[in-house]
Amino acid sequence: RFVLPFVPEGCYRLTLESRHNQDADDHPVIWAARRPTPPLTYEHVSGAGEPLLWLADTYAWLVGVGGDWQRRLGNSVRVIDVG
Repeated sequence: RFVLPFVPEGCYRLTLESRHNQDADDHPVIWAARRPTPPLTYEHVSGAGEPLLWLADTYAWLVGVGGDWQRRLGNSVRVIDVG
């Protein structure tokens, strides 16, 4: 739910890391939150098969470990507490 407000205008494709049996849960959330134009398509892919997902995992790890790693990120990452 928290991803779609950050999808920039003009974005037409969203790639999500597959969570296998939970992938179907994303459909009603995306359908309800999408913009009508441009049409937004999405797909679930294996994390091992999409290198750009590795980048997101790396940033998540750096933020999670904190300390000097988080300091080095500076303003390149905005942390949003969804919990």
